[in-house]
Parts: sequence; C-alpha cells; structure tokens
Amino acid sequence: MCCLKYEHPFYTEFASRAPAVAELVTMEDGDGVFVGHQAPADSVVIRMHANGATRCCSLCRLWCSPAVCLSHHCGAGAAAAMQGPDSAAPV
Repeated sequence: MCCLKYEHPFYTEFASRAPAVAELVTMEDGDGVFVGHQAPADSVVIRMHANGATRCCSLCRLWCSPAVCLSHHCGAGAAAAMQGPDSAAPV
C-alpha cells in the first residue's frame, strides 16, 4: 500500500484530463466512444462506431496540436513556440 501514496497524484491528474468512459468522440476518421483508460501510457481506448474496432489514442493526440496547444495537456504548442516558427517541433 505504501506505493499508492506516490501513484495517487499521477492517477488523479490523469483522471482530470481524461474523458469519461462512454463519452462520445469524433476523430478524423469517424465517430467512436471511449471504452477504457490506460493511465501509465497517458492514453485512452476508443471503440469506433463504423467497424467496432478498438484503438489506443494518446490524450495529447485527442486534445492538442502544436498550432493551438500552448498550455493544455501536453505542452506541444509551448515547445513549438519556444523553437520559433521556422523550426519543426517534435511530436
């Protein structure tokens, strides 16, 4: 039980960013529903409506893009802003 006191803040922070199970999502290739969380991987599992396939998707991919993310979940946009407009930010 002692390790849980160190892990609890990590899971609490993940839960504050992650969508709820059964929440609907629209992806670039169709609609789906969140069916699970993978906190250690900072990702969620989505079941696509079109074919029933499941896939893992990072929270960063769901919420952020370097063009708009300056302070959101992953900071990808902040990294791009620090590098300047002529350099490509790592994704």
